[in-house]
Amino acid sequence: MKTKIFYYCTSCGYKSSKWLGKCPECGEWNTFEEVEEHPASKGSGEASYTTISLVEAKESERIFSGESELDRVVGGFVPGQTILLAGEPGVGKSTLLLHLANILAKEYRVCYLHGEESASQIKLRAGRLGVKQDFWLLADTRVEVIEDFLRAKRPQVLLVDSVQMLELTRYSSPPGSILQVRESTQVLVRVCKELEILLVLVGHITKSGQIAGPKVIEHLVDTVLFFEQDRKGLYRIIRSLKNRFAPTDEWGIFEMTSEGIRSLPVTASLFRHRYESPPTGVSFYPLLDGLRVIPVEVQAIVVSSSFSYPRRTAEGCDINRLYLLLAVLERHLGYPFSKFDVYVNITSGLEVSDTALDLSIAGALISAYTQIPLPLSWVVFGEVGLAGEVRLVRGGDRRIEEAFKLGFETVIYPAGIRVERREGLKPLSSLSEMKVLIEGLKG
Repeated sequence: MKTKIFYYCTSCGYKSSKWLGKCPECGEWNTFEEVEEHPASKGSGEASYTTISLVEAKESERIFSGESELDRVVGGFVPGQTILLAGEPGVGKSTLLLHLANILAKEYRVCYLHGEESASQIKLRAGRLGVKQDFWLLADTRVEVIEDFLRAKRPQVLLVDSVQMLELTRYSSPPGSILQVRESTQVLVRVCKELEILLVLVGHITKSGQIAGPKVIEHLVDTVLFFEQDRKGLYRIIRSLKNRFAPTDEWGIFEMTSEGIRSLPVTASLFRHRYESPPTGVSFYPLLDGLRVIPVEVQAIVVSSSFSYPRRTAEGCDINRLYLLLAVLERHLGYPFSKFDVYVNITSGLEVSDTALDLSIAGALISAYTQIPLPLSWVVFGEVGLAGEVRLVRGGDRRIEEAFKLGFETVIYPAGIRVERREGLKPLSSLSEMKVLIEGLKG
C-alpha cells in the first residue's frame, strides 16, 4: 500500500485531503501542514458486539495511594482508568508522578515512562525525594514499542511524563503536534483499557492556560486533573475538571518541600493568622469550594483621605463589589466612607468571587471604622443587596456545620437558612442588625 498524504490543522487537528488557506473548523489561517501516513496493519474486519442485557456490571476494586488529598480528588484509582494530569511547567507534576510511583510500587507493578528526562536524572531526583521502591523505567516514546512492552510485561500502572513526547511512527509529524498527541493517546488508552492498566498522563499547559494539544485529548481520558499553585507559591492545589468515577467538586491541597510533595489535609489554619488579641478590621469567612469549607481571613483598613477622590483597593476580591458595599453601608447605615480611603485584603493570596463574602467584608469595614474588634471566634457570611438586606447563599447549611467543626463558636449568617437550632447561631436579615451586633460589643 502506498504512503498516504494528508493535511492537518496545527491549531485544532482538522484533517483535509488538500491544503487549505483557512481552516473550516477553527477559522485560523495558514495552519495546515502536510503529513505522511504510512500503512498500518489491517484487522480482521469482524466487529465484536453484544446486548446490554448480557453485559455483567462489575465494580472494580479501587486503588488508594494513601496520599489523602490525592485520593480525595480522584476518589480512588480504577484499573483501566486514564488520568490526565495537567499543569504549568515547574509546578511539580513530575515530582508528584515520581512520588505516586514510589507509593504504588509497594503493591503493584509500576512502569514510569520518561520522555523528557534521562534515567540518570530520574535516579538523582528519586534520591532527593527519598524514593525507596523499585519500578520499571521506560525511555522509548514510540507508541508501537510501548504497546509491545505493555503486552509482554503486563504492568498494573503506567505513568507517562509527558504525553507531548509520544509518537506514532506511521505519521511524519513531530512529537508534540496535535496529530501525534491525539493519535498516540488514543492508541495508548485503548491498550491500557484492554489490559486493565491504570494510565496517568502528564500534559503541559500553554501560556494561554490551555492543555497543550490543545484540548483534543480531554474526551479520550476518564479523569482530568489540573495542578496549580497559589499566587504566593506557598501551596499546590489539584482540582478535578472531569471524572467518570467520582464527583468533580473536590480539590486537594499540597505543600512542596525539599523532600518532595506532601498532603495538607488540615486546612483550618492555612489561611488565617493566630492573633493573641482580636484586631480591628478583621473577620473570618467560611469559603465553600466543592465540598470543603476553609476559614479565610478578611482584613480592612479605613483611613482619612488626603485626595479629592478617596482610594479604594481590593486584593483577592472584586473591586466593583467593594464599591457596591461601601455605597450600601453609607446609604443605609450612615458611615461616611466617601471621606475615607478604604483597603480590603483577602489574606494568603486567595482570590474569592463568591457573593457570600459580602457580609464578612461589611463586618470588617464596620469594625475598622468603629475601631471595635470582632471576636476571633466569629465567622461571618452572606450576600448583601442594594436595599441593605442579607440574602441567602449557596451551601449555607454546610458552611454553618463545618464552621463549628473548625472551632468557631459563633456563626453570623443570612436568616432563612434551615439549620438545627443551637447556641452560637446569629441569623441576620439586614445590615442594620450587623451594625447593632458589632456596636453592642463596645465597652
